[in-house]
Amino acid sequence: SKEDIIQFTPKEDIELEDKSVVNDYPINHDANIEIKANIFVKNGTVMFTNYENNQDMNMLIELDSASSVDLPKELEKSNATSENPLHARVKFEKDKEAIKIAENRGDGKDYGVSFVLEERQNDQEFKIFMWITIFTSAFGLLLIVFLKKLKKLTHGAEDNEGTVNEEAEGFELADGEIS
Repeated sequence: SKEDIIQFTPKEDIELEDKSVVNDYPINHDANIEIKANIFVKNGTVMFTNYENNQDMNMLIELDSASSVDLPKELEKSNATSENPLHARVKFEKDKEAIKIAENRGDGKDYGVSFVLEERQNDQEFKIFMWITIFTSAFGLLLIVFLKKLKKLTHGAEDNEGTVNEEAEGFELADGEIS
């Protein structure tokens, strides 16, 4: 319900469509809400608690059938407990079609929830960074290994840098005098 979400989200300045600013709860204006949460398994149940005050958030989140099977396994594999939880950014977004209906304005309904496990995201970002580093290092080493062959292919063009080539004399306006 709206009151349950309000206790997790403080009042904040919200810019309205008419460019006025009001200090209110985001849910009253169908705004998206993002809450940092701890996530862990307790007695086989996935638990979401508010990161700042450890308040239970499970009444706000309903997992689909695939997530309710896979997520506990993932959390147990990571040894996520109430003492050592994983961290998530839980985002509540109002359905775009429901926002268009004036009667739905500020009703606190039609919100979907998504979340990202911070630790998993960090792991994936690190893997991507490592593959980019390995690829660029390997490419750099290949260039060094084949440097002599590459110079041969360019017929020594890089060795002529800074020299004046007289062949094009007079064909460029900047090269000589204008008659």
